[in-house]
Amino acid sequence: MKPLYIEGVSTSSTIFFHTPSNRIPDFFYYPLCIGHYFCNIPYEINRVRYDSFLLLYTKSGKGAVTVNGETRLQNPGDVCLIDCYQAHQYRALGEWEILWLHFDGKTAREYFLYLSEQPVFQLSLKDSSTYEKSWFQLYECFLHEEMQSAARLSLYINQLLTLLSLEKDKSGINAAPDCQKSQQKLAFFDILVLEVRHMLVKEKSERNTLEMVSVDGLVPQDHLLRKIDSAVDFAHIYDFVEDLYCTDNGRPSVDPVVLFKMVLIQHLYGIPSLRRTVEEINMNIAYRWFLGYLLNEPVPHFATISYNFRHRFTEDTIEKVFTWILYEAQKSGYLSPEVVFLDGTHIKANANINKKIKKAIPVAARTYEKQLLEEINEDRKAHGKKPFDGGSDSGTEKSKEITVSTTDPESGIFHKGEHKRCFAYEAHTVCDRHNFILDTVITSGNVHDSVAFDDLYERVTERFPEIKIITMDAGYKTPWICKRVIEDGRLPSLPYKRPMTKEGFHEWYKYVYDEYLDIVICPEYKSLWYSTTNRDGYREYKSLSYQCEKCPTRNLCTESKSCQKVVTRHVWADYIEQAEDIRHSAEGKRSYKLRSQTIERVFADAKEKYGMRYTPYRGLKRVSMWVRLKFAAMNLKKLAMWRWKNNHTSLRIRKNNIMQKKNLYFSVA
Repeated sequence: MKPLYIEGVSTSSTIFFHTPSNRIPDFFYYPLCIGHYFCNIPYEINRVRYDSFLLLYTKSGKGAVTVNGETRLQNPGDVCLIDCYQAHQYRALGEWEILWLHFDGKTAREYFLYLSEQPVFQLSLKDSSTYEKSWFQLYECFLHEEMQSAARLSLYINQLLTLLSLEKDKSGINAAPDCQKSQQKLAFFDILVLEVRHMLVKEKSERNTLEMVSVDGLVPQDHLLRKIDSAVDFAHIYDFVEDLYCTDNGRPSVDPVVLFKMVLIQHLYGIPSLRRTVEEINMNIAYRWFLGYLLNEPVPHFATISYNFRHRFTEDTIEKVFTWILYEAQKSGYLSPEVVFLDGTHIKANANINKKIKKAIPVAARTYEKQLLEEINEDRKAHGKKPFDGGSDSGTEKSKEITVSTTDPESGIFHKGEHKRCFAYEAHTVCDRHNFILDTVITSGNVHDSVAFDDLYERVTERFPEIKIITMDAGYKTPWICKRVIEDGRLPSLPYKRPMTKEGFHEWYKYVYDEYLDIVICPEYKSLWYSTTNRDGYREYKSLSYQCEKCPTRNLCTESKSCQKVVTRHVWADYIEQAEDIRHSAEGKRSYKLRSQTIERVFADAKEKYGMRYTPYRGLKRVSMWVRLKFAAMNLKKLAMWRWKNNHTSLRIRKNNIMQKKNLYFSVA
């Protein structure tokens, strides 16, 4: 018996539950729950489905039953048989005393269809004493806590159904249609008039019940954590952290595999914090099974996990874990690094936008500064110009003013499109066509994609030298990036980038560069001659002022008071033009078309499913470790799903082959 906490049901009411053994449903009728309720107007049950049939007898008072839009009014002496596999509702319309039974069995549906083809069957008993006596025989088995056999319980349920069948034969199934219609109208009227509260307080389960269970048996066979556990051997983590532990002194430490598994659980399920992760592990049986903890065994405190990942495990340790998972995917043949996709996404930092200062910092030197200066000087010498020295024009170091957060100084201000200004980090990431993340580099949010390219490019090409095509967006379409990728024997797949020309002026393509004469021809077919090559690597071509004074379209060309048009062309502009040719090629079109399905999908999943939209950590080092662990979890999940699918597919193929051979054998025999 269970205590009652149902709104509208008196505490003097009773309810009992019964769980049959495994083979009982194949032979007998069996009860699921039985009760004797004293109800009032707030009582209402509204279900979409409850896998059973319901016998409901109104002893006194008034109620209403609705099944699939058909409503029946319940008066004293009425018995109602309901198909609860369909949407149903029953409620009190005043004081209502009911005897009810949820039951099922292998022939229950056939018996129900014999009584009625409608979703609800109702009879008004002329002599209800016999029915009440039979019902209480079944009820007393539970009331006195007798251990009755399944056959005896089935006998009592069969007796109740037989009484309904006999009563139906006496009255006829369509004996009183007018009466039924009047009951429906009356019930509908009563339901509209009475104000019914629509919240059902679920029955509380017994909390002190002791059971012997197997933790392994409570975890579904196709659970994600089972797939992950069978996909990789987590014992490799011991090799990565061997140097970080002392084996001959100190207190026993928490198993490092457990610590990494707990963090992987956090990232796999997008749990926002370690504190919340530990709470979920305490309550989730699958998590405990994955970690190897019993149901009553205490799990490590979240502070222990945080301390280890803050002070013990380094960036190198996280990198080893990330590389190991990637190696497992490569070993299985799942990686396709010939064509890779590169892009960056911003992660909102844990910093207040209102707590900031202005700060002047020196302009960081470009990685290709020395090489660019050499080519600039060669170009200037070729044109009879004096080469530049190694310093700047003014002799002073260049600086720029930026906005710095006082909460997290290593983050950077970010603002793009409709986004609000915020402090953020940016994850520059490379993936293959199967969405396996090959590498990532984390920078401040105010670092341009092209600036972070070199570091990421060197890392990923060193790890995967077989890369042939690198697909990027327009932010990476710079002379240096095109030059470096092409000179390395690879193809940059880049989109069209709209030139930033002034509105209302001549389009950029109307100024044609003549490589043979080294001049630029303007829309009026006048020549712009080479003037100089500046420190940024741009050749300047200038028109003759006396020609521009008399030009009919000068207002569409320049606003210079000296009547002189200046057109610039980078010394590495040829590589940009080669990238344009690649864009129109079949390989370029094919690879760039996959960008929305690869790197963009990776970022979308990381933010929506794995909680990478905001970071709870501060500092470039902590955020880098956090992102790399999250990407490692994403790779691990994909690896586990693919290995599980392939193993089960091969198993099915083997089974089918065996069956084919078996059938062939018997057909020949």
